Amino acid sequence: AALAAAGVPEDAPVGRVAPRQWLTLHRALRGGAG
Repeated sequence: AALAAAGVPEDAPVGRVAPRQWLTLHRALRGGAG
């Protein structure tokens, strides 16, 4: 769910996720989404 919220398909390989998307994801997790 967190990945989808960050705009990243949950089935997307890690190697295909852009650094900026990981930053967004980490921000979401640190924000309490995870």
